[in-house]
Amino acid sequence: MILNEEYTKKYCASFFGPTASKLEQVAFSQYIVDGYLQKHLRKLVREYREKHLYLKKLLDTYLCVSYILDETYMAYWIKLDVDMEKFKSLCESNLMGVSYSSSGIGLSFASMDKELMKDGVIRLAELVKEC
Repeated sequence: MILNEEYTKKYCASFFGPTASKLEQVAFSQYIVDGYLQKHLRKLVREYREKHLYLKKLLDTYLCVSYILDETYMAYWIKLDVDMEKFKSLCESNLMGVSYSSSGIGLSFASMDKELMKDGVIRLAELVKEC
C-alpha cells in the first residue's frame, strides 16, 4: 500500500481512534478510498435481493399466506391463521427453529442458502396444513 504525502498529512495520528491500531485504520480507510467497500456493498445488495425474491416466490407458491418484508431483519413476517400453540408444538417436534410473533412467524433469508429455504418452506407448508 503506497500512501501519498497529502493523504498522510490529512490522516495524521491525532485523527485516529485509540481502540484500533493506526495501521488497521489506515488500511481500512485506503480500502474505502480505493472503492472496494462500495464494490462489496453492491455485491451484498445483489445477493440479498436475489434471496428475498426467491423466498417471496416460495411463499407465494407453497404457503399462499399474507406476509410483510422486514428489511431491517432481512426476514418475512408471515401471518398464519392456525392454532399457534399446535403449530409451535409441531415445529418443535420436527426440529424446526422459527421466530414467533403473536399472529405468525418470521423467516429470515440472510444466512440461508436457496436449497434450505425451499426445504424449509415446503416443510412449513406441510405443518400449516396439519393445523
